[in-house]
Amino acid sequence: MTAPDETSSTAPADSSAAGPPPTPEDPPANGSTGRRPLRQRLRDYHDNRLDGGGRGAVIGALATLVVGVLTVGAMVYTADDDDKDPSDSNPAVSTPPTAGQPSAVTSPQPQDSQAPSPTPSTQVPANSYKLVYKDRKVGVSKPAGWDFGTLDLDRPRAQTFGSAEYKRMREDAETEGKLVEPDLLYRTDAFPELVLEEGRTAVFADTSPPTQPKQCAADAEAGGFDAMRMDQWPAEVGSGFCLITDQGNVVRLQITRFVGGDRDIVTGEPDRIEFSATMWRAPKS
Repeated sequence: MTAPDETSSTAPADSSAAGPPPTPEDPPANGSTGRRPLRQRLRDYHDNRLDGGGRGAVIGALATLVVGVLTVGAMVYTADDDDKDPSDSNPAVSTPPTAGQPSAVTSPQPQDSQAPSPTPSTQVPANSYKLVYKDRKVGVSKPAGWDFGTLDLDRPRAQTFGSAEYKRMREDAETEGKLVEPDLLYRTDAFPELVLEEGRTAVFADTSPPTQPKQCAADAEAGGFDAMRMDQWPAEVGSGFCLITDQGNVVRLQITRFVGGDRDIVTGEPDRIEFSATMWRAPKS
């Protein structure tokens, strides 16, 4: 009976102890002549390598290969990122500012409006005073006896009233809460004088009166004139008045001529005083 092969029965599972594969020249392990064929022993050797440490070595090699592939891929990805232009980054993504630093994100600036800016009006405002008449020749005459010579500048119209008639007209106007129509009267009942009627304001200018209605009105409102004695010849040609009538109209009166009279005689007052008259209607308040 042939003895069992000690080499095959005592071979360890670990491939590291298996040693190199036997060759045809290897002698028998225990001098036994019963040996398995060489082909069978080679097959057993390789099966032993795969079943034990050989399989672990193969798995390790595969793991090493996988790690190497991943490393190379990571290096390639990193290299691609390094080659990118920083300006290609997404502009919509902003980095939040650190504490104490202002945000780098700025609000959109408003665009300049294309609408034209309003230009100031070049229209000249209408004159606040309306011209009614200009350089109209008017006059007032000395009445005979105790009569009254009158001048209504709103119309304009010159009239002569008897003393009794004029006094009655005044009384009627006062009863109705009105004013008499004449603005100036020339009377000689006590002494010859040119009188400004009640309810008017006027100023005498010993030189040419203002030609602008606003200035003439301002001077007239200041007042100062109510009457002048014509037997003393206090006025000269070229002098005149600024006057506001009972209807609120502004009148410029400039003396153009004295008719009759004698300056060298005490009772030599002029028979008639003539004017150049211009009237403006004042704006309604």
